[in-house]
Amino acid sequence: DEEDESGSNNLTLFSATWMSFLWSMGSFMVLSLLPVYLREHLGFSLKQIGALEGMAVVASALAKGLSGVLSDLIGSRKLVLLFGSAMTMAIKPLFALSPLILTRCGSSVALASVSSGKILDRLGKGIRAAPFDALISDVSPVHKRGRAYGLNYSASTFGAVCGCLAASLLMKWTGNS
Repeated sequence: DEEDESGSNNLTLFSATWMSFLWSMGSFMVLSLLPVYLREHLGFSLKQIGALEGMAVVASALAKGLSGVLSDLIGSRKLVLLFGSAMTMAIKPLFALSPLILTRCGSSVALASVSSGKILDRLGKGIRAAPFDALISDVSPVHKRGRAYGLNYSASTFGAVCGCLAASLLMKWTGNS
C-alpha cells in the first residue's frame, strides 16, 4: 500500500513538473513579445506598459494569498488549481486574436482585450500558485521537499527559456508578424 501511494505521489509530482514547464513555456511565448506588440501596434508608452505590468503583478499577488486560503478552506488543492489553469487557458487566445480584433474593431477594443487579457492571465497564475506549491508539499516526503521544489523550479525556468526561444524563432520565421 505504501508503494502504491508513493507511486501515485511520484506521478503527481511528475505531472506537476510538466505542468510547470508547459505553463512557463506558454506564458513566456506570449508575454515576452507582448511589450513590443503593445508599443509598436497599440501605441503604448513605456509608462503605460509598466503600469499594466504592475497591475498584473498586483492581481497575481492578491490571488496567491486568497487562493491558498481558499484551497485550505475547501480542502481541495486540485479544484483551485484547475480553476486557475482553466482561466489562464481561456485567456491566452485573446493575445492571438488581438491583431484580428485590432483590424476589425479598432485599437481601443484591441487595447482593452490585451490589457484585460494580461491582467486576467496573471490572475489565473496567482490563483494556481499557492495550491500548486502546497500540492507539491503534500506529495513530497519531508526529506525530499527541497528536491521536489528545485525540480519544479528548474522545469519552470527551462519552460520560460524554451518559450522565449520558440517565440523568437516564430517571429524570425514569420518575418516579425
